[in-house]
Amino acid sequence: MSIAALSLPNQEDIKGSEYYIAGHTANLKDRAQDFAENIGLVRGPDFEIFQPETSGELVESLDDVRQRSVVYLDIHGDKGFVEIPVSDSDREFRDNVHPINLGLRKSAVEFAVAGVCFQDSAMWEYAVPPGCVVIGYEGKLDHTHYRHLFERFTDLRQLLKDERAPQPHEMREWLDHILDWFELHLHPSTKKRTKSSDWFITVGKD
Repeated sequence: MSIAALSLPNQEDIKGSEYYIAGHTANLKDRAQDFAENIGLVRGPDFEIFQPETSGELVESLDDVRQRSVVYLDIHGDKGFVEIPVSDSDREFRDNVHPINLGLRKSAVEFAVAGVCFQDSAMWEYAVPPGCVVIGYEGKLDHTHYRHLFERFTDLRQLLKDERAPQPHEMREWLDHILDWFELHLHPSTKKRTKSSDWFITVGKD
């Protein structure tokens, strides 16, 4: 199993969020690499982290991401879209595109955690290979939660109960399992909690 994190923070994040500032102790990319290496994974063959800032860098990143079996997509968006860099001359220019534009439909991806906020399960069903399991969040995911997804992206298969997609009658139990995973990592003083109804688990369709 090989794992990738594709991080596409917007410019506001890069400039103002401690989680994306290079050299800051809370920098997610560094913390994610430390976590992966501490559990014995090797960067390159076992995992990789991409944070492209231009369209050219995104293309190169996606070439590798498509070869991985598990992918965490740390991306922004709104109402089912994802925000990607679309310029090499202006590193700050981003555009909203449908998830299918990422080109993951023909890839080796078997499991993906999609987006940070406002994702739409129907959009992802045709953005990934048939049978690929996708977990996503339909509301606005607070930083107290998404930073745990990024830092532990090499462990995100734990979000999927019993290592498989749920049957229709099992969905509530599988969604509650996601909440239980966060409870293992959230600080007791964290006031904001997600609801199982804000998460989705879907599978890529033919």
